[in-house]
Amino acid sequence: MNNVIKTDKNKLRRLLIIGVVATVILLIFCYLKIQSEDELYYGVYEFEDMFENADTSLGVVSITEDMGLKEGDVICNTPFIHIQGGKYDFIADHQGDVDSVMYIKDRDRIVGEYTLPADELITTVHLEPGFDIYSMKVIFTYPGSGNVTIKNLKIHSEGPFYTDTIFLYICLIISVFALGLWAYKTGFLEKNNENEKEKILMLLVFGLLMFVSYPLFWDRFVARTDMGYHLARIENTRNELLAGHFPMSIY
Repeated sequence: MNNVIKTDKNKLRRLLIIGVVATVILLIFCYLKIQSEDELYYGVYEFEDMFENADTSLGVVSITEDMGLKEGDVICNTPFIHIQGGKYDFIADHQGDVDSVMYIKDRDRIVGEYTLPADELITTVHLEPGFDIYSMKVIFTYPGSGNVTIKNLKIHSEGPFYTDTIFLYICLIISVFALGLWAYKTGFLEKNNENEKEKILMLLVFGLLMFVSYPLFWDRFVARTDMGYHLARIENTRNELLAGHFPMSIY
């Protein structure tokens, strides 16, 4: 009897050690992912709607006065960006003979208009929206004269851009301990030839679940037709629940 209890304790101790190690590894990955998500970078390869005659041979967007742009014409802009309410720093790396203007827009609404001084090479703009911006663009415009170079734009966040990261990793950690408890209760780790097929099947199912869930832990997705529309519905559902509205008026 004592040997059985001792064996159970040793088995439980091993499972706890495995669970703790797995938790530490997951926490490290969660921290690294959050750190990697506190900045968005846009350079010559990420900018959209660039002036067709802009010089990009040096890895920047360069405009000269003889290219024929008028004051207010778009030099380039970022793709649509979705940011949550919070605190952000927009850091523009630029160069120009005269002051130029950078706009932050949410669809057709101007959220902010900022001057990029000619005597500065790095301009930092602080934005603190109290609401989610679903279709934000940062637009760089031509001042009407002189040469202008837009090198890159960095957007820093005081928190992770994708706050669901923490929630997902907490779910993973709980799943690890739940799986360990299940393995302990069912004797999944014991050497028993009768259960070998069941073990292999469970491992294959678990591996398949991890594989199909992998996109949840990545900050990119492949857009298809109305993907943005459905993602916005999910986001709005969350916002409505957080606001205490149930049922939600989401269409």
